[in-house]
Amino acid sequence: MSNTNVIITIQSRQCFADLKEDWVEQVAPGCLEQGTGGYILTYLEGESSGLGGTRTTLELEKGKITLTRAGEYHSQMVFEEGASHVSDYQTPYGTLPLEILTQRLSWDMEGQRGRVELDYRIQIGPQQSGLTQLRLWVNEKREEEEHDG
Repeated sequence: MSNTNVIITIQSRQCFADLKEDWVEQVAPGCLEQGTGGYILTYLEGESSGLGGTRTTLELEKGKITLTRAGEYHSQMVFEEGASHVSDYQTPYGTLPLEILTQRLSWDMEGQRGRVELDYRIQIGPQQSGLTQLRLWVNEKREEEEHDG
């Protein structure tokens, strides 16, 4: 499969102790391509995410997702269910060491449609940030959407 223009609906929320924030949702145009071991999904973050203009790439492989952000914020995070990975998160204000523990990971792509689900915890030094839930839905971009925007 060559590069396919897609529409990606991204939902995320943070859960702290018994408190769950509302889902934050954005819709972004993106690109889906077949990779060597799975799929590669790329999109630009919107302003509502707090990462406006940052290019996010998800490499979807069996049992593993690698999320790379490039732009004002730069990071590469590896998600494997039940595993912990350490990475650096570069911001305009400095670099933070992150430890990521993936609690749940699943993805499924068929043609130009699919979904990605991630539940993970991030620890920055001794500080834990709670549970982050990330959901993405991928749909083929219809021809009239390509002409409209």
